[in-house]
Amino acid sequence: MNSIGTSGAGLISILKKVSPLSENRIASVLYRGPAELLTNLPEQTAKEIAELLHTAGLDCLAVDETYTFEPGDADHEVALVIRDFARMPDVLEQIMLILGVDVETARKIVCTSPTVLVGGISKNTVQALLARFAPLGVELDVSRPGEALFDVFLGETTALNRQQVLRLLRDNKIPLLDSKNGEQPLLAVELPREQADKLWERLKRTSYPVRIVNRDFQRFDLRLDQASNSPEMMQYLQTSTGMPEKVAQKVPHKTPLILQQNIRFSDLAAHMEQIQLLGGKASGHLLVFQTFSLEITKVGDHKASTNAVRFITGLKEDEALEIVTRTHKLGEPLAEPLTYPQALWLQTELGKAGTDSHLVIL
Repeated sequence: MNSIGTSGAGLISILKKVSPLSENRIASVLYRGPAELLTNLPEQTAKEIAELLHTAGLDCLAVDETYTFEPGDADHEVALVIRDFARMPDVLEQIMLILGVDVETARKIVCTSPTVLVGGISKNTVQALLARFAPLGVELDVSRPGEALFDVFLGETTALNRQQVLRLLRDNKIPLLDSKNGEQPLLAVELPREQADKLWERLKRTSYPVRIVNRDFQRFDLRLDQASNSPEMMQYLQTSTGMPEKVAQKVPHKTPLILQQNIRFSDLAAHMEQIQLLGGKASGHLLVFQTFSLEITKVGDHKASTNAVRFITGLKEDEALEIVTRTHKLGEPLAEPLTYPQALWLQTELGKAGTDSHLVIL
């Protein structure tokens, strides 16, 4: 077996009927190909089974004992970066198929930031997932956690809790960042995997709003804070965003504004350097700890809008109905805080129902 191809966790129970391996072991083989799936079979039987599994989407073939291959690893982890929220039903379907989970679990996965899908998989599985999600407008951030660096973030909390978290980090001999105002969310950077795991073992038993985030999965919005109207800056704005020349000419008078959304740190650094060289100023804003809301300006199909809020937020129907009604009447943002992918998904679904809204950063 080379990779899972277009198949998923549903094959595990089927293979268990013809394999002496446990379901956990079969799952390990499926997601860590290339690997031997079934051995010591008669040639014709092997070919027939391979054909059936291939029909089910598995990338596999029947080979004899002289065939050699390099076994797959279990070193990779992937996170989804959703670009086309109109394709969310298809994205959910793929997650359910790949992981063998129900729709509610799939919903929770896509509403998490960063949207980590699965870890402990091989390079071949990563390639198979890339091929499956790319047509749906989804990018993959790929990491090898054993070689990755991790940053520690603290959410909104009391001053006492913050001091207790800082003390815990000091006890674990983790260097702290200098915080001039004592409020910045980023507490420590560049922890290796082993140190990050040890810290998490201490933190997961607490209720502190701490996140230890793999740097490979961090995404940023690029905010243009100041820009000149030089020809070079105009050219940069047009080529980097695709905006027309007339729009670019208005940008210096509209700052600050978001120039790029949901980009990798390497891309953020390149843009910021370029903007600085052109005499402008820019800043990066990490999405993982930002919360968002939507302000509804016009309600279209009331029932469809309520259903969208109910499903995407996980609220009960009466709570969702009250939120849609109250938000529109009072002109206030939704009280329910949303993650970045959750907010954009909800905005898309509300738009399908004829409901207008705009994004609000909390």
